[in-house]
Amino acid sequence: MTRTGVCVLTTALLLLASGAGAATGEVRRERPARRPYIVEIGQPYAIGVERLQYEADHISALKVYLEEYGYPDYAEIQEILPEWPWEQYEVRLYYMPANLEVDFGPVFVSDATPNFGMLKLSCRGAGGASG
Repeated sequence: MTRTGVCVLTTALLLLASGAGAATGEVRRERPARRPYIVEIGQPYAIGVERLQYEADHISALKVYLEEYGYPDYAEIQEILPEWPWEQYEVRLYYMPANLEVDFGPVFVSDATPNFGMLKLSCRGAGGASG
């Protein structure tokens, strides 16, 4: 490859790298008004029954809740900026007829309690389900 070709290739790679960095910097990060103590990262994404069951196997309170109240009309995962001991995401359930949102989060306490998780929010009139 000629010296000019190397310069053109290097310039193209630098432009691509700077463009990728700009896209990463535009990821949504916000503190919802109803929960100003968390920072949501990006948009939530819908999950199906299989993934919800996987999460229930890893979040003890979610498993109990599903056994007592049944499966939701809609479920999603929202990535968050975690604070210890919380993991970096929440599982959000929406029960449409009851106008109810219930959020659960996995908690890391120690390797001795691998499937621990807690109810983080339960509120009526939450809306917010996307999709």
